[in-house]
Formats: sequence, structure tokens, C-alpha cells
Amino acid sequence: MLRMPRVAARRVGGRMPVGGRGRERWWRARGRAAHVPQRCGPGHRLQLLRAGRGVGHARRVRPRHTERAAVRAARTAQRQRRGAAARRVRHVSRARADHHPGSDDRVARRARAGPQPRRDVGDGGRATTRPACADGVGPRGAPHVDHALRGAVRPQDHAGDRRHAGGAMKKPLESFWNFWLAPADVAPAATLRIGTAAVGLAQLAMVWSSLTMLYGNFGLVQWRVIDVAREGVMPGLSRLAIAVAPLGVSSAMVVHAVFALYGCTLVALGVGLLPRFSAAAALLTHLVASNSGALAVYGFDTLLHAALFYLVVMPSAGRWSVDRWRGAAEASPTWLGRLGLRALQVHLCLVYLNAGLSKASGDQWWSGEALWRALRSPQFEQVDLALLAEWPLVLQAGCWLTLFIECGYAFVIWVPSLRRPWLLATIALHAGIAVFMGLWLFSALMVVLNVACFWVSAAPAPTAPPVLPTEQAPSAEPAS
Repeated sequence: MLRMPRVAARRVGGRMPVGGRGRERWWRARGRAAHVPQRCGPGHRLQLLRAGRGVGHARRVRPRHTERAAVRAARTAQRQRRGAAARRVRHVSRARADHHPGSDDRVARRARAGPQPRRDVGDGGRATTRPACADGVGPRGAPHVDHALRGAVRPQDHAGDRRHAGGAMKKPLESFWNFWLAPADVAPAATLRIGTAAVGLAQLAMVWSSLTMLYGNFGLVQWRVIDVAREGVMPGLSRLAIAVAPLGVSSAMVVHAVFALYGCTLVALGVGLLPRFSAAAALLTHLVASNSGALAVYGFDTLLHAALFYLVVMPSAGRWSVDRWRGAAEASPTWLGRLGLRALQVHLCLVYLNAGLSKASGDQWWSGEALWRALRSPQFEQVDLALLAEWPLVLQAGCWLTLFIECGYAFVIWVPSLRRPWLLATIALHAGIAVFMGLWLFSALMVVLNVACFWVSAAPAPTAPPVLPTEQAPSAEPAS
């Protein structure tokens, strides 16, 4: 079935007409005589349709000698314009590399001068007004190029700096450098500082009434037995008690004094008073106490040591601290903050991966028996969940979900779109551990580490653009 052609209206405003002589004149006026069709008008198409023949693409006329010369001249001029545009962009890039355009005086001059008319190559010699971004300077010193040169600009020219034009070999090194040493904001370290101090003080408040029983010389485990089992030169309360014994200080007083000093250092760490020194003192005192209380030490103490060590390295006084309030610390991003944060992030990923793989190596975590034993253990049982014995699939699904979260943490956490959902799943896992197993301190510390490492953004805060001075006319003062 033949369809009638759709007749379109003629286009105006410099665009190509529909057909007839207008299209031919349009092509010839632009130096493209090779594209002039022979017979492509609507009348000819209608004749072909009536004759029952199909309509294909319009045939092209072989240009005459003068038209071929015009085509070659037009193509040569086009290549020259592109070459000039590329040279001009490279010149702008070199100028930006030698003289940084972000200085206030240059930005102010360009802002006051406004767009300047100039004659560009390729516009027929006409004076045109180009935007400010055509000179390589945009808002807030951002590198820009001329919009008319978009097709002739290379990616490294868009960057406006020769340091980024080294090719593909520099990209891995640059990415590695930015991953480990790019300046980072102090907010993650400040969050870790406050959270670690709060959890440490909560632990101290819980064990204060049982210090002599858990850490004393005549407690659950005597110091002599602990000293025999301890290897190396790790410090302990026994050596400190022996050192101050000639002064008439008892072992119980030594234990309470060490923990009191530990509490003071945690308070100083939480409020941000000399946070690095406070973190080092808290780490030392807690290490001495942990080496003398064998039955009171578990995974929480190991993670607390790691958090305090990272607080010794990372600058955390620039945000929410007394040192920041009294002007002794700055909130500027530092490379040491990024290095410490990345090390802590990798450390946390290895902790979860190790925990997940160790669980997956046994059969109990695949059958659901491990979760049943943990929930029904007299040491950890908080809620009577005997009804789960009738639902073994629920226990098995809980074990599989735990393995999935812990084993996938080290890989999925680096995907920006999946980071927040995975963090919420991890926090929910630790909340379940706290509620059903009673490990509140361990779960709270893990939540603090997760929030500080991956929830709080370490991107430096954007700086405000420079305020350009405005020229104001002097006000006329009344004559006295």
C-alpha cells in the first residue's frame, strides 16, 4: 500500500529548506556543492509514487571543476580554523599552568572588565563578544574553555593544567595518591574521638564497682599467674604495684588510681583537650589494666586499643573540641587525616572479612546451629527464644544473613550507592547482638567505628568564593 509523502513546511532562520531550488542554493552558498541533489522535490517524489516505484535516497550531482575547487578551499579553511583553535586552547592551558588564575586580583579584573569584544579565528573576522569562560577563567577560578572550540579541545585541555596531561599512565598513580593522601576533613576523626571516649567511659562506669575483683591482685586471677602467662615486656599493674610498694601504697589503691587516671584521660579526649596526648595516655593506662585482668578482656578491649591508637595518629582537635574553641587547633583538611582514616577503613574491612571467613569455614554457621547456641548460651542469653527450635529455617536464614553481611562488607562498602544501605544492615546486626546477647559495649564501639569511617563524609568543605570589591561612587557630602 502506497503512502502519500508528508509535506513539511519550509524552514527559515538559516536552516536548510525542504526541497527544490531553495535547497540547492542553500548547499551551494555554504561551499558544499557535492551535496546538491539532482531531482528531489516533492513533485518528483509524487510522480514516482504514482508510477509505483520506490523512493530511495536522492542522487548527488557530481560537482563541476569550479565547485570541486570551492569544496577543497572550504575544507582547507576548516582545517586551518581547527588548528588555530587548538593552538589557542593550548596557549590558554600553558598560561593557566604558569600563572594560576584563582588569584583575587586577576579574577577581580576580569569580573570588573566583563566580556570583551575580540576577533576570533573562524568567525569571518567579525568582532564577537565571548563569555568569560572562553578565556579559561570561570566562576571561582574553575578552568573553562571557549564553547565554540568544544570539538577541537582535548580532555587534558579541558582540565586547564599540564599536570593532568600526562596520559593514562599517570591516572593510576594519581588515583592511588588521592585515595591515601588527599586532604580530608577532620569530622570523621572528631566523631571517632567523641564516640570512643563515650564508650570507654561507659565501660569504666560498669566495672568500677568490681575493679578489685576483676583486676586486683587477689581477684579472680592473681597477678602472679597472669605474669607467668604474659609474654614479652608488656606492662601490667603488678610491676607498678611493686614499684610503689615502698611508699606504702596497696595493690587496691594502685588499681583504683590507674582507672581514675584512665577516666580523666577519656574525659579530656571526649572534650577535645589535647586529644592526641589524651588518647596516648588513655591507651597506655587501658593497656596496663587489660594486661592484669585476664577474665575481663575480650574483643571489645582489642578494638578499643585500635581506636585509641588511630586517635593518637589522626588530627581530631579541629572540630567540636576545647582546643578549637580556644584557638589552639585548626579545622583545615590534612593529608595525615586522610591517611589515618584510610588505614582505619581498611582495618575495619579486614576485621569483618576475617570474622566472616572464620564463620564460613565451619558447618555450624551453614546449618543454623551456631546462632542457636549463641542465643541459648547461659553467658549470653538475654531473651528466651526457645520457640525458635520449632523454626530451624529462621535460625539458618539468620546465620546466612550474618555471613553475607560480614563477608560482603569489605567489598560492598566501597560502592557509593550501596554504602549507606550496607551500613544500616551492619548497624542492625550489631543492634541485634546487643539486644539478644548483651554485648552492648562491643556493639556500641562497632557502631562508632562504622559511622566514623564510612557514614561521616571526609570531603573538605567547599570554600566560599572571593568577594569582589565593588566600585561605588563617592557620596556627596553636604558642605558645612
